Amino acid sequence: MGYDRTAWKKTDDEIIRDHNDHDYLGEKHAIELELQSRGYIQQDNQWLHKSNVDYDDDASGSAELVGLGLMAVILLVASFYFTVYVHMAIHWAYVIGVYSLSSFALFFILMIITKGNSAIRFFYGISTFAATASTYPFLIAKREGYPNYDAYFWSDTGYFPLVFYALGFVVYILLVTWLVYKLTVGTIKLFNKDKEKHTDSDTSV
Repeated sequence: MGYDRTAWKKTDDEIIRDHNDHDYLGEKHAIELELQSRGYIQQDNQWLHKSNVDYDDDASGSAELVGLGLMAVILLVASFYFTVYVHMAIHWAYVIGVYSLSSFALFFILMIITKGNSAIRFFYGISTFAATASTYPFLIAKREGYPNYDAYFWSDTGYFPLVFYALGFVVYILLVTWLVYKLTVGTIKLFNKDKEKHTDSDTSV
């Protein structure tokens, strides 16, 4: 027997109960069509009116906005601590600048004398890193027109310029250190090869 067509006069709740009580697929399909015509959709085996679903979408949208806001706060706090610690490193690089540049000059001479010995090469890399970091505060002071880095840092500068210089410091020390180290080691290797060629040619003669 088919579903009673007068049932469409029933309330929404009554039709939903009929849907749950009927096992015959043909009848369930007819009931589903009626519920859909009344603005219902099925989610997780439950019939929900579209108005309620829209409300749920708004709630999920609000949750997404809260999540994005929380993410923005986390990024802001992280950028603040990143900027503070990087500028602390820049300050100490400025303080020990003389020692860093002196050690770089010393290990540069040792690199030439030892023809790029692996042990000296390691310490030369460290001294290059330290010397590169020590030159950065002078570049900031020169660019901003201050006598030294500390004078710039304690001046009435904004937050975003400090973030800019903090990011620039990371890029600068990595890039310049790598370039100087590679250029020095490559030049010494090239010089040694050229010297070996001359030695071999003199021996053959």
